[in-house]
Amino acid sequence: MGFFTIQCNLIVGATCVLLAINPQRASTMFNVFRLIGVVAITGVVYHVVLAGLFDLDSWGLAADMILHTVVPVVAVVGWVVCGPRGLTSRRTAQCALAFPFAYMVSTLIRGAVNGFYPYPFANVNTLGYALAIINGVWITALFYGLAVGADRLGRTLGRRTPSPPRTADSGRPPPV
Repeated sequence: MGFFTIQCNLIVGATCVLLAINPQRASTMFNVFRLIGVVAITGVVYHVVLAGLFDLDSWGLAADMILHTVVPVVAVVGWVVCGPRGLTSRRTAQCALAFPFAYMVSTLIRGAVNGFYPYPFANVNTLGYALAIINGVWITALFYGLAVGADRLGRTLGRRTPSPPRTADSGRPPPV
């Protein structure tokens, strides 16, 4: 679980399952995690910084494509098309910052203990603490920019939640 990508993909999956169970779900905690899943920067950071570092084939290439391209694109497109939107705010975006910040802090602590740094931009052994921390600040700033952008886009597109189910005989929503 040391990879940001895996954690983000789990968040996307969990929030989608929770929405499938209750499409009207909304709480501060859920909204923060939904925003994290929508703006999970794994696709952006991977394709800009990491993609050229690996020579993958077969199942490794398929897993790489699913984790770093398919899930991030589907998460964003699903949010734009299906929502729910209008659940975020600048405060939600600020709360979501705890995730990349906590990830980077835990990565630096874990790396100091066992020498494992999951990403080259966080590898203190090759970069030193100052550059690794600067890289973490840049990634957190990118994350925040995307979160604020998602909030604004959500407001522009308007609040949209899934329609209530229609009854088979009348074509109208069932009474509440």
